[in-house]
Amino acid sequence: MFWLWEAVLVALILRAPFVGIVVEQDRVVRRSWLRKRTWGVQDIASVGSTNYSGLLNFSSTSRGFLMLSLELIDGSVVHVREVTGRPAAISSARDALRRRLSLPHHSVPRRHRADEPSDPT
Repeated sequence: MFWLWEAVLVALILRAPFVGIVVEQDRVVRRSWLRKRTWGVQDIASVGSTNYSGLLNFSSTSRGFLMLSLELIDGSVVHVREVTGRPAAISSARDALRRRLSLPHHSVPRRHRADEPSDPT
């Protein structure tokens, strides 16, 4: 049983540097512990942060740790639990990702709602 835990620990240590979010040319790649998810840069409407809620705190809401969140142009929100930390660290990571994606500082979705009036011209 000892060797099983050792193997799991070694696997986590080897995978850790590759977990997170990265912008590659025209796509945003989220690498989790087990799988990879990709979106086009044009599909990201805004980048934000929210209180961490996940495996590390048994899905309760943390007051001291934040995680990145991505709002897609379809309105869905993706919580990036792999990028978690203190508010100052996540704030700088959020701002760096916004700059890399050429999003405004206070990102607003680039989609139109049906209840918005159309331009009369």
